Amino acid sequence: MVIETTIIIPHYQRAKLLIDTIESIKLQNYNKWECIIVDDGSDEANVKAIIGYISGDSRFTFVSRPDEEIKGANSCRRYGLTLAKGDFIKWFDSDDIMEQDFLSTQVKFIKDGFDGILCNCKVYNDNLTVLKSESWRELNYSNNILGDYLSEKLAWQTGSGLWRKSIFKSYEPFSYDLNNAQEWLFHFDILTLGIKVGVIDKALYKIRSHKSSISYNRNLKYNYHRLLSRLIALEKFSEADISGKKFLTLPIVKDLKRNRGKYLFFGALKTLQTLITYSLRSILIKKKLRQSDFSLIR
Repeated sequence: MVIETTIIIPHYQRAKLLIDTIESIKLQNYNKWECIIVDDGSDEANVKAIIGYISGDSRFTFVSRPDEEIKGANSCRRYGLTLAKGDFIKWFDSDDIMEQDFLSTQVKFIKDGFDGILCNCKVYNDNLTVLKSESWRELNYSNNILGDYLSEKLAWQTGSGLWRKSIFKSYEPFSYDLNNAQEWLFHFDILTLGIKVGVIDKALYKIRSHKSSISYNRNLKYNYHRLLSRLIALEKFSEADISGKKFLTLPIVKDLKRNRGKYLFFGALKTLQTLITYSLRSILIKKKLRQSDFSLIR
C-alpha cells in the first residue's frame, strides 16, 4: 500500500480515549495513511490495551519514546516525525475524533500546491454528547492573519493542520521547553516561514474539553507556558539592532527556564504576556517580515 500521510499521536495514560480516536481513523474514507502512536511512559495496562486494540492492523505502529529523549508530548511528536514514511504529516491528539472525510479533504487540497492545510474543529464535552462550541476560536481565517493571531482572535489546534514533511527539513517544530501552548508557537512559526497555506473554514474534527485535558486546567503552570511560548517567539525575532530588545529578552527567557516558580503568579504572567505580544507585533512590523501566504479555500 502506498503511504501518503503519516498520522502521529503522542500518548500517555489515555488508552480508553485513544481507542475512540483510533476508531475514527479507521473509519476515514481515505486509506493511504499510516498511524504512529508514540507512548510517553504509560503503565502496563494502558500499553497492553492499545497494542491489543491495533493488533493485526499493519497501518498502526506503536512505539515508546526512547529513554534518551526528553519526556513530553512534544518530544513524542518530534520522534514520530523521524519515523514517518508519508509525504504529508498530521499531528493529532490522543483524545480527538476525526470526521470521516477529514483526511481526504485535506489531502485533496494540499495537492493543489499548498505546503499546509488548516481547518476548524468543534468543541464537545468529555463523552461527546454536548456541543460546547462550533469553533475553537472566534476566527479560523481573516484578512489580517498575523494581527488577529497575535491578538488571539484567531487560532488553530495542533490537529488542525496537514503539512508537507519537506518543510520540516529546515524547521524543527514543537519546543521541548513547553508543556502547553506548543500549538501557539508552532503556528506562529508557520505564519512566518514564508510558505503557502490553505484554510478550510469548516470543522473536520472534534476535540474534547474534559478535566484531564491541559487546556481545561488553566492554572498557573498553564499560564506560565503561555507566556514562555510568546517569549520564545520574541527571542527568535529580536535582533541587537532593534532597540536592544534582544538584550532584554534573552535574560528573561533564560531566567524563566531556570527559575520557573518565581513567575508563577497569575497577574504578572498575564501582564507580561500582553507586553511581550505588543513587543512582538512591533518588531514584526519594523522588520517587514515576509509572512506565509494564507488563502481561504471555499
